[in-house]
Amino acid sequence: MASAKVYTNLLLETNSAIKALHLVLDYVDLVNNHKDDLDPKALEAGTKIRALAEDAGKEVEETRRYVDEALNKLEVDPEDCSTAANNLLLYYNTFDDCMTQTSQKIQSYKENSYWWRYWTGVMECLLKIQAEEKTEEKTK
Repeated sequence: MASAKVYTNLLLETNSAIKALHLVLDYVDLVNNHKDDLDPKALEAGTKIRALAEDAGKEVEETRRYVDEALNKLEVDPEDCSTAANNLLLYYNTFDDCMTQTSQKIQSYKENSYWWRYWTGVMECLLKIQAEEKTEEKTK
């Protein structure tokens, strides 16, 4: 079974593929802008290219949906969330900054998606660490 990292990288590559298809469509538009200077067969070729790119775009989007579905079926490893929370604390040094960053991450993902659940888990770990530190301060 693939990992979240593998699926996420695949989604990033999917985005690159979509951008490439947009470049192909831009190329067709450029060719069409010179229709008076080019042989009509160039326009015919452009029409075929546009149809192929649009069809490919639909297939790439469908593939993205399947990858998203596979990613969202994965369970989030609580240890990964704990590690991420500790790393955030090392990087930002304050709970407020960590909580702000984590809240922004949560908001950027669809509810119940893998990454939404991951960042929600990180938030829970941060809150647990904060509660533990407050308990330790009280016992001092």
